[in-house]
Amino acid sequence: MCITDPAMPEVLVTQDVDVIVEVASRLDYYRLEEEQRQSQELLADNAFLDALPGHLSPDRASQPRLPLLIKRMRKIAEMSD
Repeated sequence: MCITDPAMPEVLVTQDVDVIVEVASRLDYYRLEEEQRQSQELLADNAFLDALPGHLSPDRASQPRLPLLIKRMRKIAEMSD
């Protein structure tokens, strides 16, 4: 359902959006499904998880966000289940 659809119920406001995805075609849908499957595989790989801190800024504000980042990545990856 599109947000511009007049029959759509009122939009709820949220502060915790993890991902917004536009799927414009069936092919896009299948690509998204494959990317989610690959994400699940990566999140099951300890080498990937061990490397994640190196992709965050080394400052004291960014590194403590790692558990939240992993939690959100897992939630997004699980959407295909």
